[in-house]
Amino acid sequence: MFVAIILVCAQAIMQDLGDCTAETASQVVTLAQTFFTEEECMDRSALLGRSRLLHEMKPEDNMRVVCEHVPSGNVLNHAE
Repeated sequence: MFVAIILVCAQAIMQDLGDCTAETASQVVTLAQTFFTEEECMDRSALLGRSRLLHEMKPEDNMRVVCEHVPSGNVLNHAE
């Protein structure tokens, strides 16, 4: 299972999106949903993250999705 972490970073401080980390992000949001595959996590989380943070992001912000593997015993629910 995978959980998605959404990072929002100011474009001005990043050379590329890889520079956007939890340490450099202005916002770090962990989505409550879990996903079976990393691909599902990346695809669905990009949409969910944008809709959740739409009003909080500035035009100069970029969003990065990081999907982390979670052992199945630590998972509470699965995205429907």
